[in-house]
Amino acid sequence: LVHASLFDDLLMQATALLEGGYRLPAAVVAGAALEEHVRLMARATGIPLEEPHKKTGKMRPREASTLREDLYAQKKVINAGERSQVQAWMDLRNEAAHNKPEFQSHSDGDVERMIEGVREFIVRHPA
Repeated sequence: LVHASLFDDLLMQATALLEGGYRLPAAVVAGAALEEHVRLMARATGIPLEEPHKKTGKMRPREASTLREDLYAQKKVINAGERSQVQAWMDLRNEAAHNKPEFQSHSDGDVERMIEGVREFIVRHPA
């Protein structure tokens, strides 16, 4: 319940940002909720959350896209369509977080669909 409440709060914040005309921050907040949920799903299925850095050997967090791939390929927790959709949302979040020019091609409707899609994904796949 605590996890569900946290994610719902973040997604409500994203919706409020979008309604206030702040499309870019809305996408970042929704993407953060998604990435944290992917991490929780990975932890729940025994997927390692850290890996050694290739040069230094020091442990570091694994990228969310790598965890997403493991949830699909190793654990079969998500299907191929969900895998692609989650990556598309992660890409949208990355474009927004880094203010990439590609983000400007996305509409408020795209971000609204992302927020609702992330919400549905979290409900379908509780961690």
